[in-house]
Amino acid sequence: PGFRLDRQTTDLLGGRPRRETAYGVTSLSPQPAGPERLLPLARGHWE
Repeated sequence: PGFRLDRQTTDLLGGRPRRETAYGVTSLSPQPAGPERLLPLARGHWE
């Protein structure tokens, strides 16, 4: 299944809000791949 992650950030130099959408694919089945599971995985990707 795939997922969409909408992010809103603030530009550190200009202070302007910025929105972006990221799309992903997971091998998890729909039941264990709920938002409460996918969000920490997506955030952990950058650590």
